[in-house]
Amino acid sequence: MFTVFSDHFIEFADMISNGTKMPRSEWSVLKKYQIIVPKDEALEAFDSLVRPMLGKIANLQAQIATLRATRDALLPRLLSGQLVPNAIPTPV
Repeated sequence: MFTVFSDHFIEFADMISNGTKMPRSEWSVLKKYQIIVPKDEALEAFDSLVRPMLGKIANLQAQIATLRATRDALLPRLLSGQLVPNAIPTPV
């Protein structure tokens, strides 16, 4: 996953892409992109460190989406006077 989103891989995909409206890269060429695959022990150690971080990122992204939706629902009511700021319960 990290390789596919890396700047080097994206530059490589851009270089080999075809089309002007919707550029695309051919899998037959992309699959030739060489990567170094670490030993299983190193992959497991990396996974044990990074997996919890990725879970936390996903959780925080979900919280951000919920907070944005709440803000978008409350802001018009607040600006129109339908909602009094002191009436909003404070999270415990």
